[in-house]
Amino acid sequence: MVEIKATKEEQLIFLENSKSYKEKIEEYGDFLDSEEWKSIRNKLIDERGLVCEKCYKECKKYELYVHHKNYDHEFGTERDEDLILLCGNCHNEMHQDTEFFNNISQ
Repeated sequence: MVEIKATKEEQLIFLENSKSYKEKIEEYGDFLDSEEWKSIRNKLIDERGLVCEKCYKECKKYELYVHHKNYDHEFGTERDEDLILLCGNCHNEMHQDTEFFNNISQ
C-alpha cells in the first residue's frame, strides 16, 4: 500500500509558509481551477493511466483525483512524486483519515 499522508513536520511547514490557513485554502481552490493545474492533472493521468494508485481500481478520467501527498511547496511547483492518482473513495478516505485537515482551526 502507498503511504500518502503528510508528516507533522510537512504540515507545520505548510502552515508556517502561509499567511493564514483560510487564505491558503482560497489560493489552493483558485489553483485547482486554473489551466496550469488542469495541465498537470492531464499530464499525470496520461503518464500513469486510468487507475487508482491506492486500490488499483480502473477509473474513467473524470473519476480520478490528483491528490497532493504533502503541501510543503508553492502551488504549481509540485513534483510528480508529490502527487498520487486516487479514485473518489480512496480520496475521501484520505481526507477523512488525515488529522491535518480535520483538526486545524485558525
